[in-house]
Amino acid sequence: MADFTKAAQAGLITPDQAEALTKFFAEGTTTPAPARPRFDLPHVLWYAGALLIMGAMSWFTTLGFARMGGGFLVGVGVLYALAARWRWASGCGAAALLRPAACSWRWRCR
Repeated sequence: MADFTKAAQAGLITPDQAEALTKFFAEGTTTPAPARPRFDLPHVLWYAGALLIMGAMSWFTTLGFARMGGGFLVGVGVLYALAARWRWASGCGAAALLRPAACSWRWRCR
């Protein structure tokens, strides 16, 4: 493959590596096909359990905020907004908000 030869000429990989990669891809090796989705009892129970947990969390959150009042709800919203703003300002940008694992609370984004 010409791309591997170009990479070897640019010094990114050795000529031996380029040859090995060319040989590997020329053999036509492919990755195995992903498993076909199934509709069976364990999958149904998994999703039913997830729906049950989400419903319970929604219900208990609603009851908690109903007891504590609107002021507490506003306070929690403000705390979340401040935490998001702090994460954005820490240099992570949208990665901190969209993919929390990309920026941990202990390390700065790179």
